[in-house]
Amino acid sequence: MLDLRWVVENRAAVEQMLADRGGTLDLSRGDPWALDGERRALLQKVEQLRHRQKVCGEEIARRGRAREDASDLKTEMKGVSDEIKALETRLAEVEEAIRQALLVIPNVPDPSVPRGADASANVEVRRVGDPPRFDFKPRAHFEIGPELGNLVRVAFWTGWRGPPRTRRSTGRTSRATRTRIWRSWSRRSSR
Repeated sequence: MLDLRWVVENRAAVEQMLADRGGTLDLSRGDPWALDGERRALLQKVEQLRHRQKVCGEEIARRGRAREDASDLKTEMKGVSDEIKALETRLAEVEEAIRQALLVIPNVPDPSVPRGADASANVEVRRVGDPPRFDFKPRAHFEIGPELGNLVRVAFWTGWRGPPRTRRSTGRTSRATRTRIWRSWSRRSSR
């Protein structure tokens, strides 16, 4: 995820980078530039209210020491406190929206990377050896595996530890656990 400050200060660079990659800026999750402006305004308002709260708190304490009435300030501070809570809730929402907006902006490519919309724009730097040529069509491992026999038994004897839910905190499983796993898996594979 890109840094918000960098994105805000370099809007032209972000848009150019996206254009070089053949994409456009997806603002469906929010406009990071507008959201950043709103975030800054909310932060400023919250800080002003906190300052007002601090000043009034000192004034309330001064009036209390002088045995003067401070009820008007206390009611005002209750309203200020409620306003701060509401603004902080909105601030959290805006910051989450900014995070979501920044997640869809891809990283900036290195300047040495060729520009293009797809892999056809890539440049071959070097080739080591010749690619292997077969007189048959190669098959994927998941096509070959079932023809080789019972892979569950192979997994058991190689010490495969099983799915993550069966691991202990050390990451190891006992032989009894592996046996139980092997039996349950072999029953599944024989169906």
